Amino acid sequence: MQISARWDIRMETVWYVRYSTGSSEDNGMIVSRDGEIVGADRANTFRGTYNVDGTHVSADVCITPSCVLRKISSPSEPVKLTLVGSMNKNSALLHGHLNHRPEIEVTVELQRAVQK
Repeated sequence: MQISARWDIRMETVWYVRYSTGSSEDNGMIVSRDGEIVGADRANTFRGTYNVDGTHVSADVCITPSCVLRKISSPSEPVKLTLVGSMNKNSALLHGHLNHRPEIEVTVELQRAVQK
């Protein structure tokens, strides 16, 4: 019996996350479950939502500015990201921009922390 890859790919897990804006980057961890994202890195908390359709994934995430984002945003102002990309069983790659600064590209790489 063959099972569709769509059913094998699940977003619900703990992820290592690395994000970059141009030459600056940072990393942390997120937990994704039931359409919600929560996580943190050295100086931020992340909260948002995600949607998966087959191998396509999209997310809206709000973070507080870190060393990477402080250069382009007010330290007291939350940073909102809109991201789209694709995923496989153990990783995902998303691209997007800051909602209030669409000229700034953001790349987010996810690696499943708990391999299946």
